[in-house]
Amino acid sequence: MRDYVRSGYGNSRNATRAMGASRSSAANVLGVLRGLSRDGINQTLNRFNLSGLAGQPASEVLAALTDVICEDGGTLDEAVAREAWLETVVAVETAGITDIDAMTAEQFREVFLTFISQSLQAKLFQEIGVNGFKVADMDEIRAFESQFRNYVDGRVRDSFNNDLSDLANMSDERIRAVVEQTYRDAWELFVTWGDSA
Repeated sequence: MRDYVRSGYGNSRNATRAMGASRSSAANVLGVLRGLSRDGINQTLNRFNLSGLAGQPASEVLAALTDVICEDGGTLDEAVAREAWLETVVAVETAGITDIDAMTAEQFREVFLTFISQSLQAKLFQEIGVNGFKVADMDEIRAFESQFRNYVDGRVRDSFNNDLSDLANMSDERIRAVVEQTYRDAWELFVTWGDSA
């Protein structure tokens, strides 16, 4: 992964730029979460013509927001972002977050970081997974995938140092800056950890 960042993109800033649709979707994730934090579920859903979903489980509401969060296109980059969001929705359900109107700042942070992690995993699997790893045994493949996902998720969480406790008051500009820094710091940590290993 270190070599992927260095050889494929030159540095973490360029690797971050390559995450165009995911960066846009990550900003939309924070924008929707900001709306929930600031305005509540009813106003937020009304804004997107989804008022009929009020009172539904969090996973259903978040799944219905897919077209709000992700660009609806056919490019690989857009597919990575959409896959990452759908995996995030599954993770929300698995984490036991059921009442979207009662989500805490810590749960907002969890949703955001899960999306970042899922988008990086999807990007890496798509670009280097098929050709970069030669493993024939299915047990080895499963073991590798589990280790790989845990590694990426761990580095995303290790690199995140922004405070989302005041999400309700964050400007669009600040949201974009948090997204950029989160991706850049995660890519940079892959390089740092690769060097130390």
